[in-house]
Amino acid sequence: AYVGEQAKQIRKRTRNGNANRVGTFIVYLNDAPESMTNFPFVGTNAAPFGQALDFASCDHGLSIPARQGEGALFFSVLPNGTLDKRSMHAGCPPPSGQEKWMANIWFWNYPINAELVAAHANN
Repeated sequence: AYVGEQAKQIRKRTRNGNANRVGTFIVYLNDAPESMTNFPFVGTNAAPFGQALDFASCDHGLSIPARQGEGALFFSVLPNGTLDKRSMHAGCPPPSGQEKWMANIWFWNYPINAELVAAHANN
């Protein structure tokens, strides 16, 4: 849980919870296929909601390998605006000596403009 200044900045950036990320596009910038992005609550071997998970193994749900130039698009909310728990994800660690490079593009339900970014940076 976020507390103190960190919580204050999150509330400011999300306009007290009214601005939410509704979608994410991940694109992989290098090949690291053994390092995956894992969605533990998706697929035929999905973990039960609420189960404690160990992302070191990425053995539940859907795992997407990091392949240069490929990506994944997913949505964090359902059409009615509630959180889609299936969007919970984590980056599984790469094997020793490997790196995984990726970029995210986030889609918001509210404009995240230069004014808001500047206000966040200055406070």
